[in-house]
Amino acid sequence: MSGGVTGKAGNSLPMSISNGIVYATADELVLRRADGSEQRYSAPGVRDLFAIGEGWAEARADVAIFALRTDMGRERLYVLPEPQAVREKRQ
Repeated sequence: MSGGVTGKAGNSLPMSISNGIVYATADELVLRRADGSEQRYSAPGVRDLFAIGEGWAEARADVAIFALRTDMGRERLYVLPEPQAVREKRQ
């Protein structure tokens, strides 16, 4: 994984991962595998996606910053902690 992609909130460009893509809809992050299977996670308003390491993607939204683990069998969405002042400034 490399680089980042940006789009309107809820309409991000797909980001390639080793065995599929990650993209955002208005309310969800979608992890689509090369075999066509999908996993969806509640994440409203995602506007930016970034690779943050092998098997990890960062999704930035007005309400939070998310980290999505994309390793097969270990998929999970996390909300990253941040100071309240930073969160309020972003909104």
